[in-house]
Amino acid sequence: MTTQLGRVGTILLPLGEEQQQDKIVQQACQAVALARACGARSVALSARLAAQTNEGQLIQESQYVRAGHRPRLTTTDATTSAAALLNLEWVLARVARDLCRERVAVMVGPDPLASTCLRLLLATLPHPASLTICVFPDQDTSVEELVAALQAFGFQGEMVLCEMQGGGEGVPDVMYEATLFFGTPSLLEGLDMTRLRGRDTSVHACRSLAAGVSAISGTDVHTGRHPCSPGG
Repeated sequence: MTTQLGRVGTILLPLGEEQQQDKIVQQACQAVALARACGARSVALSARLAAQTNEGQLIQESQYVRAGHRPRLTTTDATTSAAALLNLEWVLARVARDLCRERVAVMVGPDPLASTCLRLLLATLPHPASLTICVFPDQDTSVEELVAALQAFGFQGEMVLCEMQGGGEGVPDVMYEATLFFGTPSLLEGLDMTRLRGRDTSVHACRSLAAGVSAISGTDVHTGRHPCSPGG
């Protein structure tokens, strides 16, 4: 498919539930070769394929084409995170907001997408004034590991940790002190929009990640979408 940003395509692999890893790597290498023949410069691996190929490392080691002549490998989480942050930059610029002054609240679920996006934010954008990280009870995500990773990026602002209430259905009160929220749509659905600190709330989505920005005073809600995002 050809878009205003270039060409994009999808290659599906017939992977079985109990398929051997060497067979998976072989099929993945064939798919990357096909993508290269179609002119692809980058290939994003699905979460399952990335997990079964050591984030693509096994594919790179098995390819015969020299590194400078084959597509770059990435993952769908990394690609989605990059697109979401580009959308976030556009939304903040549209409402004349400075990320350095934002109080950011992140809802981290079992899916690592939100934490991946947060890491990328701290690695590439100005750091916000504070971070509030909300996790679900008894989830597999290591909060201590995430906090250590964020501190490794040099974050020096206030950091608050909290936990979802009522079996994951209630958003803690401290979250509503934030001026900017992000997480997957299923997590953000629990927010009470009437309690946001803002005149309006801009919500934009990039595939399965959404980000919300609340402004200064009032309760109106509108939707913001980057002109290059799907449906823009």
